[in-house]
Amino acid sequence: MRTRIQMTSLLMLAAGILASSTAAAQTVVSTGPGYANEVYYSLENGTVRTEPLASWDIGFQVVGYSSSIITNGGAGVMLYHVPGKTADDWAETLDTTGMDESWDLWHNSPDTWDLGAFNMNSDYSTGNFGWGEYDMVTHIVSGTALYVIVLPDGAAKKIMIDGLSGGTYSFRYADLDGSNEVEASLAKSEFAGKNFGYYSIRDGKTVDHEPVAVDWDLVFGKYVAFLGPDMTVPYGVTGVRSNSGISAVRVKTGTPATAPVPNLEDFNSSITTIGYDWKSFTGTEYKVSDSLVFFVRKDVDGSIYRIVFTGFGGSSTGDFMFNQEVIGAASVNDERGGTVTAAVHPSVAGRGAMVDVVYSLDHAVSGARAVVHDLTGRVLSSVDLDGDAGLHRAALSAPETAGLYFVVIECGGRRVSQRLVVR
Repeated sequence: MRTRIQMTSLLMLAAGILASSTAAAQTVVSTGPGYANEVYYSLENGTVRTEPLASWDIGFQVVGYSSSIITNGGAGVMLYHVPGKTADDWAETLDTTGMDESWDLWHNSPDTWDLGAFNMNSDYSTGNFGWGEYDMVTHIVSGTALYVIVLPDGAAKKIMIDGLSGGTYSFRYADLDGSNEVEASLAKSEFAGKNFGYYSIRDGKTVDHEPVAVDWDLVFGKYVAFLGPDMTVPYGVTGVRSNSGISAVRVKTGTPATAPVPNLEDFNSSITTIGYDWKSFTGTEYKVSDSLVFFVRKDVDGSIYRIVFTGFGGSSTGDFMFNQEVIGAASVNDERGGTVTAAVHPSVAGRGAMVDVVYSLDHAVSGARAVVHDLTGRVLSSVDLDGDAGLHRAALSAPETAGLYFVVIECGGRRVSQRLVVR
């Protein structure tokens, strides 16, 4: 029988493998009293960056040809679309009578970073970006819509996005009567490698708020969700959102710590899959659900993490408490139809550090091994994975040079690989 091989990050390791190699670790992420901060978090490396929530008012997507413009709803920023007016009416004094009752109040999409509050009412198929129109010939987006933005201190400004050209957003804002006008711009190149560049209207300056995109997976803090029977009522909540390139699934089970990983098709890319409603307020304290577990998948390498929340400190501390463990595995089927299932931990390691290859055999195996390759395919180190049926652990030495490498599991002439980042 020919050897068969498959790679899947959805296989659970054999019984006991996680407890012996990557046991769930108690983690505390703190947004501070009053949820004053946004905390960017890496599943591999912990807290990456903590920044004041109130440091920005609007954010401009800077990835490639993207054009999403978000508002800081978590800090209380509100954006109203001015009905019956366009950018051509900028010079007029704005009458906001009836604004709260009848004007459209736009919020960021709860599902994607690609639809900010300024992009609501858009139709990309026709070149309508919500705040402006895209020209297929010049590749310039020109502003068309007029808005009123209400800042956390209650100050109202009229605002419009003049355009996006050559990788630079231009915009302006002023008091409702046109006084104190400010013309500003934000260049995507100033925030290379990040998802958004931010701007504070209150301070009149750009803000470097988030880490580079490859360094974080989740952000903890306040944002606007939609509640009610029809999920249409905007409400400020405190929870967890995912970075682009992260998919997740929530599972309700009586055994969160040992629940099996769902099928790949059950994962979705909504940035609020983890969200806020894994906790509830009893009137005196927050109670965390004891029946929910979240599986989070990093699309770049297929690694999967299990997250079980264990506590929430509320506004007095802003603490999120949870257990986390990595559970992704590589699987190789040999000519006997048996399986070698292995996981590399950690997947991000220091130069020369020891890396564990924890593997499970469902029958005696010989000739299997784990090999560290560089990007050219050169073998840097290896370790045999032979043994009797059961759970085993082997150790590999990470390369001494920082970079991207691959740990290749070989069995019966077939191979499967997992990434190893050395920093």
